[in-house]
Amino acid sequence: METSENIGAISLALSQAQAEMINVYKGTAAYNYNYADLGVILDMLRQTLPKYEIALIQTPSNDGANACVTTMLSHSSGEWIKDSVSCQIEMAKGNSAVQCLGSSITYLRRYSCSAIAGLTQTDNDASIRTDEDPEGEQAQPIELIRMASKVEIKSVTDMAAEAGVDIANVTKGLKLKAISDMTSEQAERAIRKLHKTLLVAEKVVPTDGDELAVAS
Repeated sequence: METSENIGAISLALSQAQAEMINVYKGTAAYNYNYADLGVILDMLRQTLPKYEIALIQTPSNDGANACVTTMLSHSSGEWIKDSVSCQIEMAKGNSAVQCLGSSITYLRRYSCSAIAGLTQTDNDASIRTDEDPEGEQAQPIELIRMASKVEIKSVTDMAAEAGVDIANVTKGLKLKAISDMTSEQAERAIRKLHKTLLVAEKVVPTDGDELAVAS
């Protein structure tokens, strides 16, 4: 993963966008896998990211044997976050090389979009067939808890330092043993509270005199 030198503004904007997102379950069932297709994921991102001046950029490439997709979130502040993922191009009987390449790129785009935006899907490529339900017809969506990324953890620690808040107090307020144990949702709440503390310190918003307490 790569980032711009500073990521405070884009981290705050992304956390605000994520507060409006819902996990995507409607989608496609194929080869006994249940997953949200790319179109459903993009619909969710297009409804939320632009509100907070975040653009999603994806560029595909290949070296003949592997497909690669680079996904970037770019903020109006000039800050950005990007990462690349690749996989071997699997040739399928009856499909041309271009079709197989396109399928691989779509697969990578789907996973990259979900990961960088913090969305969960029903599928982690584990089969949904069981002995009691051989066709997977009774399978239910499973929501996974997304742990805070390194970027989110860095945003919390950086904002705490800027606000003059001991990171140990943030950890204690979240009822965690270590700040690295945060979920993405907890990181989002911590960023919101720390941002409010900064605004109070700058006398941008009125204060009730209470000290920061980052609650879980």
